[in-house]
Amino acid sequence: MPRSDSRQALMAVLAGLQDALMQLFLQRQQAEGRRRRALQRRLRLGLELLWKIEEQVLLPAVRDAEPERAPSVAALLHEVELMRDLSLLSVQTASNNRDISMSVLEGLAALHFSRVQEFLVLTSTGVDGPTAPVDWAALHDEVQGLLGRWRSEALADGHIEDEEADPVGAASR
Repeated sequence: MPRSDSRQALMAVLAGLQDALMQLFLQRQQAEGRRRRALQRRLRLGLELLWKIEEQVLLPAVRDAEPERAPSVAALLHEVELMRDLSLLSVQTASNNRDISMSVLEGLAALHFSRVQEFLVLTSTGVDGPTAPVDWAALHDEVQGLLGRWRSEALADGHIEDEEADPVGAASR
């Protein structure tokens, strides 16, 4: 697959996950009681999945390939930390404040998703066309592999293994 096709395929995978999460935000708003709580758990798990892909694979790969993009990568990673904190707050806050924190999280997520997509477009295109030395095909394959594995973990265990705390192939801690 040509580099630009691989980049587009990766962007499509991310966009699909982002769209699914935005749908979960909407479904959560319309649900009540137990269903609403279940959707919120599923939403938080989906967000964590996307954040791990961004933090552990996507953004480091771009930063390593294009060191001049490090400030943009740092800004995107900071947004992930803010959303993660807000997600945690949404669980720890009183139920009457939960809707407010989830609405703010939804807005931040929508903004972040848009910024990530813009970043990927800018990363791979310059004045003379594709210039990024990012191996988009390998990155796409790695994201697909992790996405499949982490989705399975989420379904089986209700959480996603932390690769940084317990990397694959390392002895259990």
